[in-house]
Amino acid sequence: MQQTNYKKELGNFFRMARERLNPADVGLKSIGRRRTPGLRREEVAQLAAVSLSWYTNIEQGNDVQPSDEIISALITALRLSADEQRYVYSLLHAKEDSELMTLNTPPVDDGLHHLIDTLDPNPSYVLDANWDVIYWNHGAERLFGFPEYDYHNHHFNLLQRFLTNTEMQQLNASWQPIALSMIARFRLTVADHIQESRPQQIIANLRRESSLFADTWDNYTIEDINTSVIQLTHPELGQLVFQYVSLELTQNPTIKVMTFVSLSPNKML
Repeated sequence: MQQTNYKKELGNFFRMARERLNPADVGLKSIGRRRTPGLRREEVAQLAAVSLSWYTNIEQGNDVQPSDEIISALITALRLSADEQRYVYSLLHAKEDSELMTLNTPPVDDGLHHLIDTLDPNPSYVLDANWDVIYWNHGAERLFGFPEYDYHNHHFNLLQRFLTNTEMQQLNASWQPIALSMIARFRLTVADHIQESRPQQIIANLRRESSLFADTWDNYTIEDINTSVIQLTHPELGQLVFQYVSLELTQNPTIKVMTFVSLSPNKML
């Protein structure tokens, strides 16, 4: 499995951000022929008022510890969006252990089980920090084709299922734009524990199983766009419209409850 070091990840992201900018975008004159797209490293260093060697070390993922002031200057120089800034700071707060750690999935307690079951027939499920679906109700089974819940084998990855399951592709008329948005949000979600074993496993699996993921993951598109209304095409019920709500648990913010309320009242699951 290819391991992702957060410093390498940060350096790769800065490189991609640099390559998408033109000198005119940042008020510089373009001098001489450019063999590669975007800004040169020395131009970014100049804009951020840091030495070229410092910036080169950061971009190459070397073992340096840039100050908050340097990171802030690079964010400004590279014209990073608010979501991209969140991504940078999430990477900087990632665990620095040399060995990959496993993010332990907390158990879903009986109270949360009862809540999800009570929400039925509204499709509802519980997500952990890696987008593993760790509990779901019958409504989610009927609408999304989730497997029947089994206490002995009780999780699967939402992104992996969305990208590789043909039923999910047929259910979502705008499957590819949604898939690209999910990949971008997933990168932002796992940034603060990117070195741990479970996200590493998911990324490695998706590189093998999804050509869309393999083609887009290294583009470093980062956004956190969530629309609250989705339109689905169900093989039996036809066109359906749902409004969905994401709830974060105060006692454990890594856990999210997703529930879908039908806006098509004449069509019941």
